[in-house]
Amino acid sequence: MRDEQSHPKAPILKKMWSLILPPKVKLFSWLLIRKRLQVRSHLYKFLPNINPECPLCKNHMETINHLFFKCQFVVNIWRCKYFFPNYAHQNFNGIEWLASLPHTKVADGPNVLSKALLLCWQIWEARNNCIFKDIDPHPVRVLNVAGHIGLDYWKINSCPPQKSTGKINIQWEPPPLDWVKVNFDGSVRGNLATTGFVIRDWNGNVRLAGTENSGQVSITVAECLALRDGLAHAIHKGWRKILVEGDSKLIIDCVNNLVSVPWSISLLVQDIRLLCSYCEEISFKHIFREANFIADAVASLGHSLIPSRLWDRGLPLSCSIPFYFDLVGPSCPRGFRL
Repeated sequence: MRDEQSHPKAPILKKMWSLILPPKVKLFSWLLIRKRLQVRSHLYKFLPNINPECPLCKNHMETINHLFFKCQFVVNIWRCKYFFPNYAHQNFNGIEWLASLPHTKVADGPNVLSKALLLCWQIWEARNNCIFKDIDPHPVRVLNVAGHIGLDYWKINSCPPQKSTGKINIQWEPPPLDWVKVNFDGSVRGNLATTGFVIRDWNGNVRLAGTENSGQVSITVAECLALRDGLAHAIHKGWRKILVEGDSKLIIDCVNNLVSVPWSISLLVQDIRLLCSYCEEISFKHIFREANFIADAVASLGHSLIPSRLWDRGLPLSCSIPFYFDLVGPSCPRGFRL
């Protein structure tokens, strides 16, 4: 569901979506502005064993306002002469400060609000690298990466739009009312394959997701296993109106009886057709991979989980970017990567 105009943060959200920023930075910014980032102060409410202190300064509880705007590590970043040399961090709300920044286009690079959001994005990266990769944060690295990525993206995308060349824009769409949609995918690394599926309702909410380590099988077999398992779980949960989408045209065409079925997946296709008999209505559709990011993310996650995992009404944090990209992100061209 997209942000309503009546939402108190709607003005800054509207500004943010209009900026010349990489999609992944916009998605991060949406989470930041809506205060959906899983900082330690939030996790501490539900998991009291978690250390709630800021990993960058270790002197304060990690809240969104502290981490991005008041921590001494980030204050030194904000006060860089090329960004906000007069930055004052005492007794103010960081999100409100972002909302007050100029967002009009400038001739020589990203505007002021874009620079601020790029810095926030790299502060979050530095924080995560410190926690999960044991990489010491450094202000210069944050400034350099934010500056270079922002300027490079601006140079490529600030030119006036050219006439249409027939390129298509791709976006995941929720199913109709009272239907669910199953997205599936497979992943192979080395000689080990994994499967992934995600079931979402007509509001785009995740109802069930799963991944499994399938051993030494081909990518075609892995993707067919993912389809079968996702469909079986949807039926087991009681859904009978189901849309199935995947980026394997071969498998979709096999299930739709448009091509001969390879022997390696013949039994799996039989299973899928049998499962179809339990549905009131069902449809199988081939989509481009750019509308299947979330199933790919879940399948890739399976390489670190043995042997399988199900998530009921939610997804792990590592899948939040593709989830929110589908939910609120813009359409994208072929070849786009998160």
